[in-house]
Amino acid sequence: VFDAIMNFKKEEAAKLIEKLDIKLDSEDKDKEGKPLLKAVMRRWLP
Repeated sequence: VFDAIMNFKKEEAAKLIEKLDIKLDSEDKDKEGKPLLKAVMRRWLP
């Protein structure tokens, strides 16, 4: 997940986010790089 987001592999990152059943807001989905990683980690990790 970290590698896909930080290297701007949008399709791969989207697939992983979907597989892990991470719910992102529409504004979070538009982010890239570190801001997206922060949003995903906040939702994914308890």
